[in-house]
Amino acid sequence: MKIIRQQDGQFEMRMEKDEWTALSDLLSQYPLTPAEHHSLNSEDHPDPDLKESDQWLRESVSSHHTERETQLKQWVKSVKPDDSGSDIEYPATFDAERADWLIEILNDLRVGSWLSLDCPSPEEVSEKSWQSKDWPTIWAMEVSGMYQSILLKALS
Repeated sequence: MKIIRQQDGQFEMRMEKDEWTALSDLLSQYPLTPAEHHSLNSEDHPDPDLKESDQWLRESVSSHHTERETQLKQWVKSVKPDDSGSDIEYPATFDAERADWLIEILNDLRVGSWLSLDCPSPEEVSEKSWQSKDWPTIWAMEVSGMYQSILLKALS
């Protein structure tokens, strides 16, 4: 994957077919972080006065996820192969705001994967004997982080 900063402040991300397939497969899992994860309350010392606010927050997060999921599906559909060169590439043009949007989506995928693995430390991820059912989740967590790093580097 290459990200090129354009003169007008736009960015162009160019991916080979395998890279685009991996990214679109990853993005199709959105959202992974459950709305229940977002809370104003402490699990150890819940405040009953925050119950209503917590419910509102969860509903808001759920609505936000639904809206983002619709936008994401439209964006993925908009990326079309470019076969004008020697290799088929999948170009996507976006601005800094869209890059932030994509970073947020990737963060949801990374954190949601991490939560579903019971919040392992980096050492546990590399040292633990994982079951085969966990590997797709580990892949999603690690690849989301990689794509976030690439986008953050392009923005800096």
